[in-house]
Amino acid sequence: MKRFAAAFAAFLALTFLAMADAQARDSGDERTIPVTQWKCESCGMEFFTFTPDDVGFQSGPAQNKDVRYQQSNWFLLKDRSRPVPKCPRLDGGHALRKTGARTISGKNLAEAIDKFIVLKNGREIQSVLNRVRCGICGMEAYCFDGDDLDCHDAVTLSARLHLWYLQNRSAVNDCRGKLPYGGKDMKAHVFLLVSKQRPSSSMRLAETLRYVIYSD
Repeated sequence: MKRFAAAFAAFLALTFLAMADAQARDSGDERTIPVTQWKCESCGMEFFTFTPDDVGFQSGPAQNKDVRYQQSNWFLLKDRSRPVPKCPRLDGGHALRKTGARTISGKNLAEAIDKFIVLKNGREIQSVLNRVRCGICGMEAYCFDGDDLDCHDAVTLSARLHLWYLQNRSAVNDCRGKLPYGGKDMKAHVFLLVSKQRPSSSMRLAETLRYVIYSD
């Protein structure tokens, strides 16, 4: 069964190859990640969380005011081993108030990743992650639902896609496949959807962060 699935995926990818001969176009607005913005009333530091995580000192649980609770339950998305930096005023605990809510793209998230808080005891977040696999070289990754991964339209297979890793904004390696005509190296991945899921918490998202990619 697994061999059949792999063969079928390869067939779909090769069918795509036969049709792909034009430059990729962007699918449009890729802002599909719901987030909340916060500002500390003591020090002015700004943070973001994934909806519905609540770090407000008035809107959230009472322990949100406790610096010890913050340091043991609030961590940074970019490095889930690091607790949120302490407030330089009072006892070190932030007094965060909600200042806005909006949807952003993977690119927006990468640009502000240092300001994102994930919760150790958080709930299922509203963002949807797609698990994808290249039908040619087998590379697997995650991306936020709505991101076209630079593959909305037909692509030039000999040109690399504009893809980066969310954690450090480093470029995704080219595909290792060969073009079916002439045997030349191909660079563009042919991504096929494997599954969709909502991370059970923002911390769970942080645990898979190194595999999350995005397009510009």
